[in-house]
Amino acid sequence: MEREGTACLAEGKINLPDFEEYKYPAQLRILHQEILTSFIDKTPVPNIYVYDTAWYRDGAMMALALDKTGNIELLRDWALSVTDIYDRNNKGNEEPDNLGQLAFVLSFFVDKDYPLVGKILAEAKRIMDNGMLTGITDYNHHEEYSTLWLKYALERLKIDTSFVKISKKFDNYSRMFWMDRTEVERSTPYENNYDEWYPYLWWAVKHFENEPVDEKYLEVKYPMSWEICASEAKYEKIAPLSEEYAKNKCGAPHSWHASEMFMYLIEMKK
Repeated sequence: MEREGTACLAEGKINLPDFEEYKYPAQLRILHQEILTSFIDKTPVPNIYVYDTAWYRDGAMMALALDKTGNIELLRDWALSVTDIYDRNNKGNEEPDNLGQLAFVLSFFVDKDYPLVGKILAEAKRIMDNGMLTGITDYNHHEEYSTLWLKYALERLKIDTSFVKISKKFDNYSRMFWMDRTEVERSTPYENNYDEWYPYLWWAVKHFENEPVDEKYLEVKYPMSWEICASEAKYEKIAPLSEEYAKNKCGAPHSWHASEMFMYLIEMKK
């Protein structure tokens, strides 16, 4: 029976591995739980308190983790309900990385003939310059990162990617794309200091470089993931959970952070 003051945010069959064959089973269980509970009415969100809508970037990272644990079906209803190829969450900007990220999520449920895939492909070609996507992602130029996502998704959909050209020019987001290291210029300089506000950026680069992670970042606690001072988050809405979180502009847990940590740690067997 549903208790007064509570509501079901999502429902359906889920798999709950114990991860005992991995080096960090307790951490993986917590991170998996943080990903599984990042849904509002079947829609994946970065945090259920401070965000109201899906972000395609975070959703794509969640898809990687949910696929790994056999829970990708949790994204089906949302993925098939999407009608806009951009999420428009950063001040309404049409961020080019959205194209590949949405196509990647869709690739689990549809084929290349799905109408929205056609729209993504047409838009990608429209905004390309010399085989690279153009435009602003996270308020900066991250053309290589955006194009890497597109190529990765189109290959999953079995779409010819000969028109896509990775220029290997400087892009301080490209090393976050650990899913295909072969396309990224490893000599690109990048200062990757731990970021208390956006720790998922640091974790992604650590994953790309296969660098060991200091145990101090792996303390078994809840929550293990967060984001601080994000421009579009509504931190006042988390006050009923934690006045401290609201005061410090902290959204915890956070699905992108949890997914980045999860995907790196799950590569580490005992």
